[in-house]
Amino acid sequence: MIVDRLGPKNTGLVYLGVSAVMLTVALIVIWFAVWRWLGISALEDSRLARLERDEPSALLAGRTAAARFEHPATVLAASDLDQPAAVERLRNLLPRALGRDRRVLQIAIGIAALRRGQAPGVDVDGADGTLLQKWAAMEKDGKLVDLTLPAGEAPQAPLYLAVTQRRAQLAWLAGDAPAMREALGALRLLWPKHSESERAAAFVRVLDPAVPGNRMTVGNVFNDQELRTRYLRVLTRLVPKRATDLARVIPPTLRTPAETDRIASEDLLTASIAPRGGNPVEDLPSMVNRILVKPTDFALATAAVRCLEGGRMDLARRLADKSPPALQAEILTGIAVQEGDLLALLKLAPQRKDLAPRISPPVGRPGLIAFHISSPIGIVPRVGGLEVRVDAKPVSATAVARFGSLVQIEIAQTVSVFLEVKLGDALVYAGQVGL
Repeated sequence: MIVDRLGPKNTGLVYLGVSAVMLTVALIVIWFAVWRWLGISALEDSRLARLERDEPSALLAGRTAAARFEHPATVLAASDLDQPAAVERLRNLLPRALGRDRRVLQIAIGIAALRRGQAPGVDVDGADGTLLQKWAAMEKDGKLVDLTLPAGEAPQAPLYLAVTQRRAQLAWLAGDAPAMREALGALRLLWPKHSESERAAAFVRVLDPAVPGNRMTVGNVFNDQELRTRYLRVLTRLVPKRATDLARVIPPTLRTPAETDRIASEDLLTASIAPRGGNPVEDLPSMVNRILVKPTDFALATAAVRCLEGGRMDLARRLADKSPPALQAEILTGIAVQEGDLLALLKLAPQRKDLAPRISPPVGRPGLIAFHISSPIGIVPRVGGLEVRVDAKPVSATAVARFGSLVQIEIAQTVSVFLEVKLGDALVYAGQVGL
């Protein structure tokens, strides 16, 4: 026995020493456990701060966590990916990382490189790799790409959000309203606590054609009136159909003359054709009369569209007479299309080869020739004289029957003839037709 060999006093000293060592070890274990727990707590604080889009607090908490224990998660939380030194630290940690930690570090390094306009420089498979490649393609070409991912795979949320934000920026610069609506909608859904979330939601309402003008809230997400006005004008270029609704949100003192004119013209149009117990088409003459008293380009253009939709070509012509040359040409083109007047269209746009009338190969039998006539884009001429000659002799108008685009010609000949077809001054066809 130890007591018999060492004696009671020495044995007590041995036990005391062993207890002191064990207590020291226990205190060290407890200390490291508490230190690690504090690091994990700081890491969680960093995560929550990033969800709140508080990047300074997130970095501070991340650095606190990294100081307490080095791990890919804590080092990443402490890293500002815009700083080369932080990215280099991630690269140094990469050889020691395994599994999921290594993948997360690779994605972070790829994001940092893409933010600097460089290639990702990492090899990541699956949905994350696909997203990095698509982001790299957008940065290289400056064009939007489809974000379709492999079936059954989900990317890392931070990477998807970063790509979505970049896609929204490129869509804004390119003026691609549908792509911007999609990107901002995804951002709003996946990051509801983002600092720009409410602004993104307001933009989505503006970009969504199904949302009525009175449901837009874009005016409520800007405190600075001049900043709000600049955004509203960019949105007007993205969604021209919203121009009047967006102009109303701009304070009157900041509106341009064109914006003020647009609002006044729209109010005039609305008052002119507001239902008053009758058919709105019956109110078109009064609307045109009011507009012609003080015509503006916007009012003339909008009223012309409504006249064309209502079948009132006479009123549309009155508006065209008071319009500037460019708008007048557009209105007259609309009238010619409605009336099927290919000759008028050709005069307005002689360079348009797709407006020149053509006929299908004529089909003949004894006493009859038939063919279809239209422009390459499908406009059937309904106005303008159709002149037909057979063997250099004019065919009587009573012998020419028209059924839409189909033309049938009764002739006396029963053998092959030489057919000529003219629409106004334009020769449409000249050739031999067998019967």
